[in-house]
Amino acid sequence: MASLIAPSNGFLGLDSVQPFLAESFPAGTFQGKKVLLIVPDSTRTAPVGWMFQTLFKLHGKSAAAMDVMIALGTHQPMSEEAICQRLEISLEERKSTYASVSFFNHQWDRPEALKEIGVITKEEIHAMTEGRFSMDVPVRVNKKLYEYDQILIVGPVFPHEVVGFSGANKYLFPGVSGPEVLNFFHWLAAIITNPKIIGHKWTAVRKVIDRAGAAVTIPKQALCMVVTHQGLKGLFTGTPESAWDEAADLSAQTHIQYRDKPYHTILSCAPPMYDELWVGGKCMYKLEPVLADDGELIICAPHIQEYTAELNRVEAGLVDASSLLSKAEYMAQVDCQLPDHVPCHKYFYLRMPAIYNYIDFVVCMILAVQYSLKMYIAPNRCQFFLRFENLSDLLIIILPPLFN
Repeated sequence: MASLIAPSNGFLGLDSVQPFLAESFPAGTFQGKKVLLIVPDSTRTAPVGWMFQTLFKLHGKSAAAMDVMIALGTHQPMSEEAICQRLEISLEERKSTYASVSFFNHQWDRPEALKEIGVITKEEIHAMTEGRFSMDVPVRVNKKLYEYDQILIVGPVFPHEVVGFSGANKYLFPGVSGPEVLNFFHWLAAIITNPKIIGHKWTAVRKVIDRAGAAVTIPKQALCMVVTHQGLKGLFTGTPESAWDEAADLSAQTHIQYRDKPYHTILSCAPPMYDELWVGGKCMYKLEPVLADDGELIICAPHIQEYTAELNRVEAGLVDASSLLSKAEYMAQVDCQLPDHVPCHKYFYLRMPAIYNYIDFVVCMILAVQYSLKMYIAPNRCQFFLRFENLSDLLIIILPPLFN
């Protein structure tokens, strides 16, 4: 494991990053090997282009291949132009300098694109979830991974509402995985609740993700970044587990702010990079821990014009929207019972937006918390208020296939 950390009042520049990468990945490291870089989509802020361009300059000629897969999870595919923007290269450079590089979007919803590589047993699940669940969870990943000799995961580490801190093996699961692990650990996170997950390091969800990552037996390395809006604070290389371990510690110091008291009213403004309803929900997750009981959190996102690509496919009649499952049907499917301590009485497991029949608005994974929630999103399509006056009236909507 190697690390490069900026001074407390400064940031890392390309002049320090390039020699660090040259030392961490010396000449000959990828000689004759097919290397697959797994990188996040545009919803993650990081100088991914620095890393890609430097690694290609160091090893692009000696490696048998150096290709890029976008760890979409269930996000929308990126165009060739968008991937170039992600990698900070021009279309002209794409056609010349980087013409040998193949770009891939992950396809989580195409069974033929996936490969089953194992099962996390119900005994393991029971132990990792502290008895919350006991079920076998199949592990599937994009089968293209097995066309390569080396996987290099390149991405940032931030506090995250589902896993605690993002990064490393999370770019495999759910980044390039099938839906089974994805659906399971989001349900697990919903049961634990966001305030007990985000900013916590060794969560049950992280244990599940790392266990799934261990099933990927291709040699793996990670290049984990800790980033702020101002610049790069730290860079860590090593196994996915070791690089993430130290990056998460720096992320906790860098990204988490503590307040002496909660706030009654919070206005959360979604940045342009949150361009659909699901990722727009992050504006709630990141601020929920400082929202007072009976408070109000308002998400302002007038630029969001779409729900998700999957929902649009349903609206266009391309997917059957009849797969709404009741709570009882869902519980039978996952072979478990909802813990008694969750103070809610209505649950919907939605593969598709049949919720349109109930309300003209979709809110994903609103957790069991004691506050009213008001949201303004996509005013051209809806202006809908959700108010939960007490926990007995709380409606939880879970959309596992749409989680990132």
